[in-house]
Amino acid sequence: MTYVFTSTPERGSEAPQSVHANAAAPVSLAISLCGLAAAALTLAFCRQSGALRIEAALLVCMAYAGTVLAGETLLLRTPWAASAGLDFARRGFDLARIGTKLLGLYGVFAVLACIYWLFPEYRAGMYQPTWVAAQQLLPYVLILAVPYVACVDRAMKAPEDGLYWFGRLLLLDRDPARWPALRQFALGWIVKGFFTPIMFHGLVQNTETLMRSSFDLGSLTFAQFYALATVCLFWTDVMVACVGYVFALRLFDTHIRSSEPTAFGWFICLMCYPPFQTVLMAQYFAFSAQNAVRLLSDWPLLQMVWGVAALALLVIYTLSTLVFGCRFSNITHRGVIAAGPYRFTKHPAYVTKNLYWWLAHAPFIPVAGAGEALRFCILMVGINVIYYLRSKTEERHLSHDPAYVAYATAMNDKSLFAPVARILPFLRYRSPECGTAHDGPYKGLA
Repeated sequence: MTYVFTSTPERGSEAPQSVHANAAAPVSLAISLCGLAAAALTLAFCRQSGALRIEAALLVCMAYAGTVLAGETLLLRTPWAASAGLDFARRGFDLARIGTKLLGLYGVFAVLACIYWLFPEYRAGMYQPTWVAAQQLLPYVLILAVPYVACVDRAMKAPEDGLYWFGRLLLLDRDPARWPALRQFALGWIVKGFFTPIMFHGLVQNTETLMRSSFDLGSLTFAQFYALATVCLFWTDVMVACVGYVFALRLFDTHIRSSEPTAFGWFICLMCYPPFQTVLMAQYFAFSAQNAVRLLSDWPLLQMVWGVAALALLVIYTLSTLVFGCRFSNITHRGVIAAGPYRFTKHPAYVTKNLYWWLAHAPFIPVAGAGEALRFCILMVGINVIYYLRSKTEERHLSHDPAYVAYATAMNDKSLFAPVARILPFLRYRSPECGTAHDGPYKGLA
């Protein structure tokens, strides 16, 4: 969950915009915070009205997405960004091409439905909220797709995109020249199809917890406050993630530019999420699940200082997600930004998430003996290494974009961790010798 990507070039700009001079970035973060406020108010309304958990989760997503998309359209004019690839002066509809794209879109939904029906994993209870939500929303999506596809197709400067070529493939047009575009199109939908149900499950769980919790802020103990704040922050995180996967729309410049092109990049990311997490992470990297705040209950001052430090890390982690607006997505490229926590380091979400785990679970506290504490610490270091590898695969993917190269190179000197990187050179960014966006494994990314 730690990509850095959203850019909104000035209207009419064709050249990559310097991420360090992007005045729109702080505005984008402010818009995201307004979206969070709208989502929180919606959740409060659902709590008071007794709405069901799935309906409440859908409503908070719509409140957040609606606020962010409207704010970016009005203030940042994202539909007119060069990266959106739209020209609203274009006139006329190509009905044959629009029909082909609709066939491709409906074909994608059919393929996903078959996969979900076929594999036993998707019959597990954690996916049920997604199926309930899909049954409620799919009729509206199928209908609204018609005007959306038609309007975007008319405005696209290069309308023959991956969706079009997938529609052509369903019509038995197998032009080999289109395979790179189809490959990236397929990877983008695999990302959305895999992660959306996982994130929505997390959102529904946290939404239910917040709706059912009965608390009086004036009488909360610190441990109770810590638990409540943790749920609120993770609720925010998964809500933004859900919106990011669902609202990948070219009209608002939130579309996926490219997906991770290497098998290792996919492997190192997917092993952190179910079902692969159950097999790999849980079986081989299961560190202590002890709660440090509870362990420190006999030392109230230390408990409070420790808990506040852990929550501060979690707040930064959540802000690192919020800064995406509607563009959050694992293993994809959706623009480059240097706002919020990304002004201070390349991977603030990974850094703070891993530090949070050290504080929240305190594997070094020898509750079960010194041997177990040492074992848990070694396993935690293993998880830290996994996230380090994730950061490196992401950097290589993004390095086909000159804007990211400029950003990451500048972070070698401007990052909070620049002094550490001078001592440990492997932490410094080096632009990989991967050629242009059309060379090697990056062929077809542009």
